[in-house]
Amino acid sequence: MPSRSEKQAKGATSEKDLPAKQCQAQAHPRLQGSNANQGGASGFEGPACERETTARGVISIGMEKRADLSWPKKWRLRKSQDFRLVYNLGRRQVCRCIVLVWVPGVERKTRVGLAAARSLGTHVQRNRARRRLREILRRHKERLPGGLDMVFIARPALLEVSFEVACREVLGALAHFSEGKMG
Repeated sequence: MPSRSEKQAKGATSEKDLPAKQCQAQAHPRLQGSNANQGGASGFEGPACERETTARGVISIGMEKRADLSWPKKWRLRKSQDFRLVYNLGRRQVCRCIVLVWVPGVERKTRVGLAAARSLGTHVQRNRARRRLREILRRHKERLPGGLDMVFIARPALLEVSFEVACREVLGALAHFSEGKMG
């Protein structure tokens, strides 16, 4: 196998040899004059050039990390034993779009888990259902009751209804906690 310097001597380039950042738009070498760069993007221009790099990766300057919209790990159910505990000992509330299962938590903070069974569909559909639930809960996390471990299980109707209807269903399920109907 030829060495890297031998390849460079022959004029062969690999992806490693190309620069990672090209901020100036460059005309395509095969297009001449007025035909160059018609209607298409050329190179890496615009926001890609306005990025900061840190030791951990690339952070866009225009993007702010908003702490009020994040969902920290301490607010999530992550271990399978936590999910099993909620499934086995929890109380259930069945709605059209979700099944809500909850138990009193060990901590004062509510922890939430999202689940989508394989019977819901393909991995794409299951991920979409979880993303929908996550977004609904992120937007309305102030309505979550305190001190519970909760699992939201997606049902097929969650993918069939509009986002607004799904939001009403989830908020309706959470309304039982504010009314004191926890059983």
